[in-house]
Amino acid sequence: MILKRLNIFSGVQLIINAVLVTAFIIVGLFVYFNAREKVYTDTREQMYLEIEELSHIIDIYRVRDRDILNMAANFAEYKISEFSDFEESDSALIDYVAVNPLSKKPMNIKIHEWFVDEMSFLNNFNIVDQIKKLSKVNASIYQKTPKGYVNISTNILNTQEERMLGDIISNSSAIVQAIESGNIYRSRIHKNDSWYQIIYKPIYINGKVRGMYYIGLKERIGRALKAIFDKRKFFQQGHAFIMTKEGRLSIHPKERGMDYSKTKMFSDLSKLNGETGILKYRWPETELGKPWYLSFKYEESIDSYICITFPKKEVFNQLNKQLLYIVFWFILFVISFQLAVTYLNELRKKKVQLISKSISEIAKEGRTEKLKAREDDYKQVYTNINLISEKYTLLAKHADKLVNSQLGTKQTDLLKNDLIGNALIQVDKKLLK
Repeated sequence: MILKRLNIFSGVQLIINAVLVTAFIIVGLFVYFNAREKVYTDTREQMYLEIEELSHIIDIYRVRDRDILNMAANFAEYKISEFSDFEESDSALIDYVAVNPLSKKPMNIKIHEWFVDEMSFLNNFNIVDQIKKLSKVNASIYQKTPKGYVNISTNILNTQEERMLGDIISNSSAIVQAIESGNIYRSRIHKNDSWYQIIYKPIYINGKVRGMYYIGLKERIGRALKAIFDKRKFFQQGHAFIMTKEGRLSIHPKERGMDYSKTKMFSDLSKLNGETGILKYRWPETELGKPWYLSFKYEESIDSYICITFPKKEVFNQLNKQLLYIVFWFILFVISFQLAVTYLNELRKKKVQLISKSISEIAKEGRTEKLKAREDDYKQVYTNINLISEKYTLLAKHADKLVNSQLGTKQTDLLKNDLIGNALIQVDKKLLK
């Protein structure tokens, strides 16, 4: 009943409300999706810049490690060149305990003994220890044998603080193939939960390749970059990490060392041949998983992906808040507009009822109370009703005078200009005659 009384469901109001809501929805959707696309584009560009910055930082550390490695290799070459009179016995074969590259078990092999200044080079660790002391890198010297190149001198220690001698690099390996061709072999390997930059160079005796030396530098990228990556925050839950091309997390705030190679996210990442890009995935990869974005770049120098990941909802969180804010104010506007229209409609109804009442009184009784004209749309209507009421009153008074033989009284222009009033004036004149 209240709704009926307020006339909320009037046809005009329903049409106005429908037009307002429809226009708001159409314009709102257009603006929202355009804003959403812009937010996505801006975020993608921002993440690209962030990854490029991280890539630049990685390159700085990588170049520094490479320079240190080259300095150590040059120093090793210099120290070895000091022993320019390396000699290899043609006849003296000695037993040497090596490590089987397949079974990792000890095995005995025969090697030609090396001499320096007529002193055996076996169990001589002077060169590798000097390299370690001055450059802080791992160094090993390998001697050529029929079974491969065997480690005869090293500064690398195991957990028992023993030198790790005797490992064999097979003749079929890429390392030996490069050395046998007189080339230098460079690579990057993952060992003991760390990454190393390594270099192998040949050792010549009498103009022939009879051995090689190894220099390995533990990368400082992981240690130095972890603190840098941990400080980088993106939105609220977003973070940066590095994942190898095999799917192992080498740098991560919480899951360093985890293997992601079996995840759908890594599978989708591997299918993208581009060096940079962005993909959407669900994490965790269950029914309860939430959508995330992964912005990435493949960094060839470290054979890994530099990644930044962040929840999808956080990208559009601010935009959605603005949308709710706009919807709230639109609803408030519609309600205010509705109340204003209802209020004005009630005023209109009261004025119409007053006019109707006055006209009804004039029709039944010939007179009514004088209406107060206001400065509004109904002023002229009120004035006309008052004139009609006044005219009927004058007509009634003049008729009473005629009945009471009060003839010849002065009449107003209001009666003179009225059809009935003019007729009464003519009757008055005839009665006077």
